[in-house]
Amino acid sequence: KEVAKITDMEVVLYDLSEDSKVISSKKIIDENLEDRVFSLVGDVKDMPFDDNSMNLVISRASYKFWGDLEKSFKEIYRILKPGGKTYIGGGFGSRELKDEIEATMFSRKDKKWVKGKKRIPADKFKSEFIKIFKNINIDKYKFIIDETGEWIIITK
Repeated sequence: KEVAKITDMEVVLYDLSEDSKVISSKKIIDENLEDRVFSLVGDVKDMPFDDNSMNLVISRASYKFWGDLEKSFKEIYRILKPGGKTYIGGGFGSRELKDEIEATMFSRKDKKWVKGKKRIPADKFKSEFIKIFKNINIDKYKFIIDETGEWIIITK
């Protein structure tokens, strides 16, 4: 929904969880965005959108739960308009935000939070996705991998 606040784009929030829809629907109303932001429930592997219908697909921290990544990326690519882009990955967005979140989690003494959490090595991360993209004929992509996270940008 943040995209809707800074652009005039229509935004679809899409999640497998009904709870996410309930929470996001309330926020949409609270922020007066119901004319441009819509919340739907469904599986990324079978989305109810037309071919070539989306300019931008963003997914933060969900791809690890998709299961069949090949099918999921194929579906995302199907709905992208020519020239459209994806930003799929996870991370904090900036070093400052990462430091702030870590400080908060450590101050709470959250046992699940481990400083310097193990991450997939960059080469392994890239090679897994390169193989998927080759199998489904996606050839315009790049990776951003740094201390704040990892992102896959695909252009159709």
